[in-house]
Amino acid sequence: MRTTAILILLVSGCTRNALSQDDSLDAGADGSPDASGDTCAQLATDVTAWYAAHQACASDPDCTFTSTRCGLPDACGGIINATGAAGLGTFLSSWDAQQCGGTGARCSCPALFPQVGCNAGVCGIKGATTCDGLRTQAQAAIDANQGCVHDSDCFTVTGSCGLPAVCGAYVNQAGKSALESIDQQYQSMQCQIGQPCPPCAFPGPAACNLGVCGRKM
Repeated sequence: MRTTAILILLVSGCTRNALSQDDSLDAGADGSPDASGDTCAQLATDVTAWYAAHQACASDPDCTFTSTRCGLPDACGGIINATGAAGLGTFLSSWDAQQCGGTGARCSCPALFPQVGCNAGVCGIKGATTCDGLRTQAQAAIDANQGCVHDSDCFTVTGSCGLPAVCGAYVNQAGKSALESIDQQYQSMQCQIGQPCPPCAFPGPAACNLGVCGRKM
């Protein structure tokens, strides 16, 4: 199970394995996660793993788009199944109780209400049921999500073999969330098999350059 945000700043090696669908994360007796004693850093790792482990679905209503807190992964929203969404409260309550976000944390998110659904048993962007469709959506997510105000609004994200961001793309939080969801679906459909995966140079840290996310100058 991954312990950092999927694909962000991981540019070495273009072949990735599909995410685990293990629904356990120190679950309590009632099946809810156990975040007792977790530090702020551990909570961030837990939230990433929790999202990754709760992508399985049987129908569209099983999937939802929900956000976490400023400073946590998916602060501006991510796709997760209903069981996972219900379990997030444990992590968020601990985060709030420890005041992990601080009083000055910025969490300025664009209005983002993607249509989500169950695609071949995995929650994702609704209707993206072909590999070509996912590649098109990935490029659209990059093009539409480069606006920024501060350097902290921008992220360097890489994608699986065959996706537009295979060697890196600079996007804002909304773009990061969208690309992560698309890549999860892309891998679950094994779209990366046989796709070009060129050797990639490290794309470098992201920054906000005159209102547009790009390489830090």
